[in-house]
Amino acid sequence: MTGDAVLVIGGITAAFVLAPVVLFPRRSVVGPRQLLTGAGSGAAAAAVWLVVVLVAPPVPPSTGAALAVTGAAALIAGFAGSGRGPGRLLAALLAAATAMGLIFAMVVTLAHWGPDTIVPDVTPQAPEALRIPESRIEMVDPYVLILVLGALAAAALSVVTALNRRRR
Repeated sequence: MTGDAVLVIGGITAAFVLAPVVLFPRRSVVGPRQLLTGAGSGAAAAAVWLVVVLVAPPVPPSTGAALAVTGAAALIAGFAGSGRGPGRLLAALLAAATAMGLIFAMVVTLAHWGPDTIVPDVTPQAPEALRIPESRIEMVDPYVLILVLGALAAAALSVVTALNRRRR
């Protein structure tokens, strides 16, 4: 693994780990309603994406559907009674980070253990016998964008939460 890869993986991991640390202290402006709305909307969006993939396989070779359900989850979380001011933004960012993290995890899981019918044909140039195994490897690549965007949403969530902490 190159040094750049270690930095990227470390940064992404740190963003997803720091977000909950910043969200849950006593002085946080994030209340139970924002946490429930954001995490619930994100998890529901990921579940919708998974149901669509299972009902109409294969996994989409591009990230358009994942971005669409993530955007919908963020909008719903932001406008579904999450309070005023930073509460709406925090719920939307939490929904986006949750949806993107879960969708990436599902793509990796389906790539490794999903049935052959769920694997998109992203390597048509490969010999017939290697097409599915090669596609299993390559199908995750476009979804790295989802992982990076999810990490950015988690990092933004941490920053917004830290900037809006309640004073004692």
